[in-house]
Amino acid sequence: MSKVELGLSLAGIPRDAAPLAAVARGAEESGYGSVWTGEAWGSDAFTPLAYVAAVTSRIRLGTAIAQMPARTPAATAMTVLTLQQLSGGVSCSGWERRGRRSSKGGMACPTARRSR
Repeated sequence: MSKVELGLSLAGIPRDAAPLAAVARGAEESGYGSVWTGEAWGSDAFTPLAYVAAVTSRIRLGTAIAQMPARTPAATAMTVLTLQQLSGGVSCSGWERRGRRSSKGGMACPTARRSR
């Protein structure tokens, strides 16, 4: 029989340090296998995970959605690699190739020339 593992979305948790740390530690202590963040207007998905990595020891970290049009491929790769190194190898990421119309101008490359 397969083992079911629960993950916890940190969506809706204030991006203040104390509540974020409390929820992440509580999830780890309660046996959750992972915590996940997503991008929202005014907040990226990676920075909160770096903080969670610093206040937890074994829970896996993941981005539910990270919008690719909002950053260059090189910057994304460096960010993911740095998070992977800082977290001790417990991070994983989900990507969204297309974002809202407001995020389309995020790179200095015209839309027609971006990866499809």
